[in-house]
Amino acid sequence: MSYERELKLELQPASAATLARIPRVLGGDLAGPRRTERIESLYFDTPGRTLREHGISLRIRRNGKRRLQTIKWLENSALFDRGESETEISGKEPDWKAARRTAIAPLLSKKLRRSAKPLFRTNVRRTIYPIATETAEIELAVDSGSIDANGRSERIRELELELKAGQSTELFRIARELSKAIPARLRLRSKAERGYELLNGAAPAIVKAAEIPLPAGTSSADAFRIIARSCLAQIIGNEAGVVDGNPEALHQIRIGLRRLRAAASMFSEIVAGPETDSVKSELKWITRELSPARDLDVYLSQVLGRFRERYKHSGEFRILCRIFERRRADAFARAADAIRSDRYRRLLIELAAWIEAGEWSRAQDEAARANQERPIEQHAAEQLARRRKKIVKKAKVFDRLDDAQRHKLRIGIKKFRYSAEFVGTVFATKRAKNRRAASLDAVKRIQDSLGALNDIAVHEKISREVLDEQNAAVAKLLRDRAFVAGLVAGQQEAQSAELIAGAATALDDFRAVKPFWK
Repeated sequence: MSYERELKLELQPASAATLARIPRVLGGDLAGPRRTERIESLYFDTPGRTLREHGISLRIRRNGKRRLQTIKWLENSALFDRGESETEISGKEPDWKAARRTAIAPLLSKKLRRSAKPLFRTNVRRTIYPIATETAEIELAVDSGSIDANGRSERIRELELELKAGQSTELFRIARELSKAIPARLRLRSKAERGYELLNGAAPAIVKAAEIPLPAGTSSADAFRIIARSCLAQIIGNEAGVVDGNPEALHQIRIGLRRLRAAASMFSEIVAGPETDSVKSELKWITRELSPARDLDVYLSQVLGRFRERYKHSGEFRILCRIFERRRADAFARAADAIRSDRYRRLLIELAAWIEAGEWSRAQDEAARANQERPIEQHAAEQLARRRKKIVKKAKVFDRLDDAQRHKLRIGIKKFRYSAEFVGTVFATKRAKNRRAASLDAVKRIQDSLGALNDIAVHEKISREVLDEQNAAVAKLLRDRAFVAGLVAGQQEAQSAELIAGAATALDDFRAVKPFWK
């Protein structure tokens, strides 16, 4: 058994001609002539997808006359590391004896051995470039071919960079250099994962935040990586849905971005530096690009949606709705363009490099290294206590806060919530779990109330823009005082006081809950 560290870059449709640039990009790092192989792989599993359920893939690869059985499995929270076992075999069926020494071993029942069948296949033309730098040996594979499953087919066009020996920083350096010359995009899905998705024929999945497996005693530096990987997986996992115009995918990718920014804030003393500042700036940029689509989607449902029944026979109202539907479509197109952009493509590689091998991880200062090595429970306790103290301070004068101060409180609540969610498995006693659940219940209610207040402010702004434009097609509707009053002020008058009261109650509940990290 061994472990592989690999980066996968998906080639864009227009990138075929640019592949000729590879030798020039690699320059002196190219360690020998390229070679080309034809590879066919069959992927095995049970009809119930037993192996996939356990994060395991089993394939038999034919390369010329050789057959190689490869078993891979996920390594806990890792995005770019997988466990791997390879065995040369003589037959076309899995060698279950060889599999006994792998991650499949606990699953090797008679039922599994009898029911495992080939579910899909890949056919690939692979061109391999050996790379040797001063500190690493890397293999670059350029794959072109297809995945075929259940009568469906999907094109394979990707680069794979595998670290054979040496420092991970070189893997990301080479990826950066290649991405500058070749329009390739970081991807987390393996060929096996793509095959299963093709087999199911489903639309792009919505990826939500999952519980983070973070054991007590983990160093703070490793804890940051584990948390940040979870955020990055949520971001990348929802890209396809955003490009398809799925509102829920848009919502979830924005959550992933906020979580990653919250992680950078929680570990600011550990990851501080110019590289982190640059990453944070780019995260703010992509968040701004995605926000208008979300705002307009919510506006259509929550603001104009309240009038649909009353004005269902109004042609002017239908025109107004179409105006906003076009605005929403334009905003979703803007979001999709941002996700497809070279700037975002480069950001993904920078994020991966920053998380796995950033400058912060090579700190020479003794105090900085000590911070990185501290157990996560100590670091988390300090951060949570500091954030809680700020919230409690504002809660005591909540009735005197203005809109800007309530907005800052909402941001502080979000950071506390995400921080508490990140470390859920660190504080695992029954008492800690109960206190954490109570704290999270309270902060979610605070966040809901303050978030709704913020939505009102956003919707007010959007409504004012409509009124200011004086669109001739809806002039008659806008002269309807009842409609305009409801459009502009209805929510604020009807809901603001109730939301503020709800936030105040939830803040009192939050203050009453004892810290779960003590």
